[in-house]
Amino acid sequence: MAIEKNNRIISEVTVLPGQGASIEVRTGQFLTVVDVEGGQIADLYAFVASNMKEYLSISHTRFDIKRFYLMEGDILTTNFHHPIMRLTEDTCRIHDMSYSACNQGYYREKFGLKTKTRNCRSNIAEALRDYDIAEWRIKDPLDLFQYSPGMVSMIGMNRPGSYVKFEFLMDAVVAVSSCPEFEIMLGIPSTPIQLILTEN
Repeated sequence: MAIEKNNRIISEVTVLPGQGASIEVRTGQFLTVVDVEGGQIADLYAFVASNMKEYLSISHTRFDIKRFYLMEGDILTTNFHHPIMRLTEDTCRIHDMSYSACNQGYYREKFGLKTKTRNCRSNIAEALRDYDIAEWRIKDPLDLFQYSPGMVSMIGMNRPGSYVKFEFLMDAVVAVSSCPEFEIMLGIPSTPIQLILTEN
């Protein structure tokens, strides 16, 4: 992935395989989310920095864009219908806006797993621990790079280096989980996600 010459890199964060990480983004900055090795789903959340009760809402975004899929130029909105981020570049074009985050109850009730496992909801809660976001507040994610026809999650079709780039319209705290579901259920190892923060 090429960063434009007039974009200055502010910071980079690696989301470790099957885990979560967070990053603070200011208004006017750009966040690029990269699937480093390909085929990896990334659950993305964003909370408004000045009021953490306001957050990126996928249901409100669906209502506002009148679609169940994203296109370049789309503005994503919060639970108060405020614009929080704009999708400026997308090399994958396959994302999900209908799934909940995988969680401990999902693995227990659907698959009978009794032992505690890594899951996106807990990953996000861990990544946001310093911001006092309890796990019960983790709502539905933007599932980047997820192909789920007929509400069946399929192994990612995205190529290594696939990325999406968002321009932020509000100061925000963003958290991303490298989804461990395929590793837990199919033995397919999770891989890292790279977060690159830039500004013009």
